[in-house]
Amino acid sequence: YSQELDTKIIGMEQNQEKSFSITYKKDAKATDLIGKTLDFKVSITEIREKKLPEFNDEFAVKASKSKTAKELEKSIRSNLEKTTKQQSENKLKTDLLDAISENAKADIQAVMIQRETEHSLKEFERNLAQSKMTFESYSQLIGKDIESLKKEFEEGAKKRIKSELVLEEIAKKETIEASEEDLMAEVKKWNMPKVQTDEEVNEYLKKINTENFKYSIIQQKTLDFLIENAKITTKKK
Repeated sequence: YSQELDTKIIGMEQNQEKSFSITYKKDAKATDLIGKTLDFKVSITEIREKKLPEFNDEFAVKASKSKTAKELEKSIRSNLEKTTKQQSENKLKTDLLDAISENAKADIQAVMIQRETEHSLKEFERNLAQSKMTFESYSQLIGKDIESLKKEFEEGAKKRIKSELVLEEIAKKETIEASEEDLMAEVKKWNMPKVQTDEEVNEYLKKINTENFKYSIIQQKTLDFLIENAKITTKKK
């Protein structure tokens, strides 16, 4: 929930109970909770200590495909750098698409919004179920009624649909398409054990909906095109 929650729990002993309230500030990661005050009642039923193994060559061999601790450290650092780079690129694409879509005009049919909203709600409810929560209990937790939450999902659906329509228009104007080579290259990126050779990839493509796949690739290529041709400046803080 927040670092403040961790701070209030630190130092508690087994079988100890504690009640407190937390008001979520503007910088809270859970944006739905900003400005809200939640009441907590915590009971410590068990305390465990995590004992980390020594970071050495023996650990590296057991925990990974690396042969030494230094090799494992290098691999972890490389993966973290790739992840950070990917997150930065994704945010850049999102910000750029938002800026382009903001002033664009698009005729969005009500049925499209309804379909996208229902899809998003079902996906969100599946995620909540994994945490043993319902949509109703979540709405109570963040202090919002169900209708308000559904309205937020509807607004999100409108935004996504508008972005997709904008990308479609740009792709048509710039003649951006998805070739068979693009499809094969994308499948190979997934590094599936039984789909490695060109023949195996072709067999796999025969089993899936390639139209949806092509649409996804075109959208991605269009975003890449926008990034390559955009004039990006960094705002001074």
